[in-house]
Amino acid sequence: MFYRRTGNVVTTQEYIRPTKNVFLQWATEWLETYKVNYKVTFFGCSAEIFYGKCTLDTWDIDIMLEGEIEDYKYLNLLLTEAVKIGNKYRLKIDIFHVNKPYTSTEWEPYEQIRFYKDVFTISNRKVHTIDHTKFADIEELPHTLYKYKRKKKGGGSYEKFKKRLKHGYYSDIRLNLKELINESY
Repeated sequence: MFYRRTGNVVTTQEYIRPTKNVFLQWATEWLETYKVNYKVTFFGCSAEIFYGKCTLDTWDIDIMLEGEIEDYKYLNLLLTEAVKIGNKYRLKIDIFHVNKPYTSTEWEPYEQIRFYKDVFTISNRKVHTIDHTKFADIEELPHTLYKYKRKKKGGGSYEKFKKRLKHGYYSDIRLNLKELINESY
């Protein structure tokens, strides 16, 4: 049995490990359907596997939106639909908007906007909950969006990134998703 609820988006299909081909199908559908008007950055382990030298396994696709927010309802639509379309392709999409892009330098406080506060998963009869309030102060925004204010290291993502960079698994690949799709077709 598999069940995952990310905000109000539910899937009962287990995820597959992302492949470049399925990822490009997802990205093309999402970008073309919603005419995304933000800078869209593809990064993380999947980017490192598809376009770098990383041989680690991963289950998710990391996407970062950047740019001024003019319409919270539209931003919610983009974030939510990215995950829904990902579920259709059985891809686990981790997408958020940032106030400033992450860098590979030392850790700094940052803000993310997501369309959920928690993630609830049942897989192989095991229950797993990710409660982001443990890692960030969360402010509710219009249209069921949440601003995560990370003021200190924690949660493991930064430490994992730095370790992978140090050991050569990562080369800090950050790709403009719109340009990547245009070059792929």
